[in-house]
Amino acid sequence: MLASERKLKIIELLEQKHSVTVSELTALFPVSLETVRRDLESLEKDGLLKRVYGGAVSVKKMKNYERLSSRSSENIKEKQLLAQTAASLIHSGDIIMIDGGTTAISLAEYISGRFKELTVITHSLAVFRILSRQPDYKLILTGGQFFSDEEAFFGHLAVDTLRQLHADKCFLMPSAVSLHMGISDFMEEFIPLQRQMLLSADKVFVLADSSKIGTDAMMKIAPLDPSYTYITDAGLPEDIRDIYRQHGIEFVTE
Repeated sequence: MLASERKLKIIELLEQKHSVTVSELTALFPVSLETVRRDLESLEKDGLLKRVYGGAVSVKKMKNYERLSSRSSENIKEKQLLAQTAASLIHSGDIIMIDGGTTAISLAEYISGRFKELTVITHSLAVFRILSRQPDYKLILTGGQFFSDEEAFFGHLAVDTLRQLHADKCFLMPSAVSLHMGISDFMEEFIPLQRQMLLSADKVFVLADSSKIGTDAMMKIAPLDPSYTYITDAGLPEDIRDIYRQHGIEFVTE
């Protein structure tokens, strides 16, 4: 059994029972005690567990909600890199849907003026404001009930608008991505919108910087789907990439 396969199984066990012992793992895997300890040390280094005497315990991270204004100063460089990678997958003439949030704002800033022709559908007023400076872009803002802290619209009117539209690509910016929870976010108000985006587009791109990988938010948007393209930054350790790869999930980095 490869090291990546053992690590994947260890993570799966911790998601199920929150703790494992070294004796359990040596009985499960045909490897030495020292090899198991090295596996646990590597997983702890990647922040996926905490070693304790005789074994390891889960350190499943639940992210906390912060307002858009507070998040705007976090991981700026990583969000810009995600935006560049996502923009390389957009072509002039595309019809795209863009989610809300600070990563969505970074994408809007990056693609503004870079394409001769583009149709953008969004529920984010912040994204709309940035792209409205481009007279050759066609913009559709969903409308609906306005959530001022997130500068975005939600509710039945917004979802109904998306339901009537079709896009070549959608760019989803969740708060968290994990094997346990899938794609998740905090705001109950926006979950129906994000789910409809997944249904209304031919191709789905999930943008999450490396700090969001392996974390959970309170509300599940959707399970991980191998048909989606997952975009992250170079800060994601190769061991973690290998674990997700075992589940058919590939991360794209510029």
